[in-house]
Amino acid sequence: MKTTIRDLMTSAVTTLAPEDDLMKADAIMQRGRFRHLPVVRGGELVGLITHRDLLRAQIEALGNDTSEACTTLVALPAGERMRTNVLTTTPDASPAVAARQMLQNRVGCLPVVENGKLVGIVSEADFVKWALDAMAEA
Repeated sequence: MKTTIRDLMTSAVTTLAPEDDLMKADAIMQRGRFRHLPVVRGGELVGLITHRDLLRAQIEALGNDTSEACTTLVALPAGERMRTNVLTTTPDASPAVAARQMLQNRVGCLPVVENGKLVGIVSEADFVKWALDAMAEA
């Protein structure tokens, strides 16, 4: 049986809504040790917030008056900072094709979408785990 992205992906995906603020995104990323959070509306992927996006927002906020920096981050909705041109894959995709897509586009994850709905996410860490499992079996 061929391995597919469904075998590698994380199905229980932690997500944000576009109206959730960046402080919530930061707290979720820190608590879950995530670097990527899909942004969904009605189960459909509408964007992605990355750890780098949060760092950029924090740097920009600190460029303002420091007392305003925290307020700016609290009030800024994810929908205003999210990436909307998000590369995705499908559950039945080949891991080799997905990994190549990630490498060529220099992205750390691919949200997994089926019939327009977010069903999972596959990250660099998932590929490392898969490779380690394969080495252990050899």
